[in-house]
Amino acid sequence: MAYKIISIIILALILSGCDSFQKALFNQNKGTVDAVYSCIEENSHKVGLLTENEIEQACIEKHQLYSKGSFTAKCSAWVTIVPDGVSRIEPTDKCFNETNHIITKIEGFISVENINSSKDNMTEKHTETAYGETNTTSVKPNGKLHWSIIRFEKNWSDQVTENLPYCSQRPDETCISWGFTGYHYLKINI
Repeated sequence: MAYKIISIIILALILSGCDSFQKALFNQNKGTVDAVYSCIEENSHKVGLLTENEIEQACIEKHQLYSKGSFTAKCSAWVTIVPDGVSRIEPTDKCFNETNHIITKIEGFISVENINSSKDNMTEKHTETAYGETNTTSVKPNGKLHWSIIRFEKNWSDQVTENLPYCSQRPDETCISWGFTGYHYLKINI
């Protein structure tokens, strides 16, 4: 009996045109391009208080999904260490989005390895790591990442300089390594 009453109430709400109830009931698009499009459309009346770009960015951030790890098998990048400023990873045009999703933000790390713990004691070494992310981006499947710059705000120790070699070239010296730690994305639901 209770099941029939609930069914009748739900049917009445659907037929009466209760938009918010219909959206909640039928919104299975979380993390999709359609969800972002609907969000932009629903908030278009806010243009004037916000720009179209601000509304779009807020809708992307609201609906994007997250995955840990990398999204590309082979990638090279220019890594720039700025000891007391903004360091960065700049993927080359050999880096591609190998997922079936639109990447909206990329996270990564830079590590400086084999840093002497004290200037007098050359045997103890440690690693410093910085984590950063891109601004909102849009990299379609098979798209190149070369404009997706990951930025890092970190004050490195005094031993970290701008022209350190990559650890793959000189693993026993003070060197840098880098990688992707995760990415935000939207599913293409066409």
